Amino acid sequence: MQDKKVINYLNNFRRLFSPMMRSGVGLLFTVYPYDSGSVIVGELGIGMQTKDEYRSVSPTLQEAMRRTNLFKGEESPGNVPGTSVILSKNYIIIIKNNDADQWTEDMAVKDVRAVVDAVMDKRKNNG
Repeated sequence: MQDKKVINYLNNFRRLFSPMMRSGVGLLFTVYPYDSGSVIVGELGIGMQTKDEYRSVSPTLQEAMRRTNLFKGEESPGNVPGTSVILSKNYIIIIKNNDADQWTEDMAVKDVRAVVDAVMDKRKNNG
């Protein structure tokens, strides 16, 4: 199911994030909607096709997270009060509820900033 607000959010996120990516790196978003939000998995890779894929709706956040194959059952955050951003290897995982204010261009700016800040913190702590 392709929701217009999700499509607009992904386009804004990609537009804002792309200038920070190395040449030749693609960003594939896979959207796992659930009853009150979406889990978005962004995968970065050299030569990867930049596109969006949509999965069928899951009844719960826990089920949507399980379907990503990136989380163990006990890692589910429960209900998301807005947006959660998680970095894992070459994945950007964004969990959002369905509130309209979570899908705006301003929120895409905040989410990109959160990803960049997390990457910079990780670099500081690793070297």
